[in-house]
This record gives sequence, structure tokens and C-alpha cells, in this order.
Amino acid sequence: MGESRRVPLFTAPPSLDQFTVILHDKAGHSSGGPSGLQYKQVQNWSPAMVSEAYNCLVTMWTQHHTPDAWKWKWIVPIPKGTSDTIQEMRPIMLMEVLRKLWTRLIVKQITTSLQKHGVLSLNKHGYLPKRGTDTANLQLLNTLETAWDEQRSLYGCSWDMKKTFDSVSKPLILRCWQRLGVHRPVACRPRRSGLYNGILRVSTASDTSPLTQSAGLAKATFIAPLPGSQCSTSFSRC
Repeated sequence: MGESRRVPLFTAPPSLDQFTVILHDKAGHSSGGPSGLQYKQVQNWSPAMVSEAYNCLVTMWTQHHTPDAWKWKWIVPIPKGTSDTIQEMRPIMLMEVLRKLWTRLIVKQITTSLQKHGVLSLNKHGYLPKRGTDTANLQLLNTLETAWDEQRSLYGCSWDMKKTFDSVSKPLILRCWQRLGVHRPVACRPRRSGLYNGILRVSTASDTSPLTQSAGLAKATFIAPLPGSQCSTSFSRC
């Protein structure tokens, strides 16, 4: 078979049908952002309202405009265990619903293209369609059985990286996208939408001054794992 034809990404914004599908695929119980808009509310919009919101998003996309409201995030400290010390808190960031839906479309197109052209390793199972811990466990079991049958030595290691998502710098995130073959203008799209920067406010302390996000990826968001895992892969191959 001949080489698959490469088609440039984002020559046009995501379609209304794609936006509608991803809107109704999202679990309605997820929390909203600073404005209070919830997934359930958006999912109950009329088709005309969904179309109007989509047209606004397309206008912002084509004009490379990011609303100031999209740059705000709520930080919700969630205890990792029974301790209530700040070192044992997981900072979950809540962002605007429409912002996450639109950027999810971007990441989905990038991921689909990377898988289509065989860019991602076959050993990668996390945060990819039709892959997960179940497929990873099957691969591990097959590897163990093969080594046992062939009486070969098998070595493995496990990495637990501290503050993996918290400490990744913006230039490194951009470089990791580019390392995957994503062109710079496309790689900058999620960055322009404010996902890698913004203004933070802790939800349990409304009287505190806003904080500025200078590095890191937002935990509990769909976009964090792919560039985050590529950053760690880059380190492990050095």
C-alpha cells in the first residue's frame, strides 16, 4: 500500500456536527468553571442556541481571539489522602465549559492524526481512544508469558515523577508538541486558548489575590496527559 496522504490540520475550524457530538458525549456531572455554567445546562440548549454558540466559537477561532473570561480558573484543593497539609493537596483546576469543549476538539484532531500516521508508540496506552489499563495489562501479561516460555530474562522499572504536571514549562510543552510532528502554528492553538497560562483563584479563599499561572498543566483536564506524558518521555530518552 502507498503512503497515506498527509492533510494539513485545521485548514478549517471544527464543524458544527463535531461540536454537537462532543458536547453530548461529555458526562453531565462534571463541574463547570468560574462563570458557573455547567455541562448539563449546555447539553439542554436548543439546537438554535448550540448553533449560535458554535458560530461565536468559530469567530474567536478564526480571529485568534481568547476571551478574558477563558483565562480564569478555579483551583479546588483535593486531599490526596487523610492528611490536610498543603503538600498532600491535589490542585484541581476548573475551567470554562465551552473552552474545554472547543479545545477538546483540537486535541482530538491532533491525537487522531498522530495515531493515523503511527507517530505515537504502540506501547502507549494512556489517554488514547480504545486504549487503557486493560490493554496495557494484556501486553504486560503477553510479555511475561513469552519471557517465561523462552526462558529469557526480563527487566522492568516503574517511575513515579513528583509534580509531573505542575512544573512543566510552557516552552517545553510547545517543544513536546513539535517533537510529535505538530507544526508550531497548530501547537500554539491550545496555548492561545489559555490552557497553559491564565489567572487562578483558590475556591476556598475568595478573599485572596488572584495568582498567575506561569508553568504547568491543569490537572483533571483532558489536555494535560498527552503533552505531559511526552515531556516525561523526552526526559527518559535523554
